[in-house]
Amino acid sequence: HWPECYSFLVAGGGVRPGCVYGQSDRHGGWPKTDPVHPYDLVSTIYHAIGVAPDTEYHDTLNRPRRLVESGQPILGLF
Repeated sequence: HWPECYSFLVAGGGVRPGCVYGQSDRHGGWPKTDPVHPYDLVSTIYHAIGVAPDTEYHDTLNRPRRLVESGQPILGLF
């Protein structure tokens, strides 16, 4: 298995049909272009449903938290 390079499928929410984002090396083990972190995927999902990924809320101890601690929406999918 290649933990640094993986695939995922998204549909709907304004994502362009048939869109391929990024490339892997010839072995499929490492990103060659446009690496994506799981935080980026979560930010993309929030972006698609109209929620700002950097929205702050307070946890049960009243500490400020962000929906996604880091990461940016993958705008190349839209």
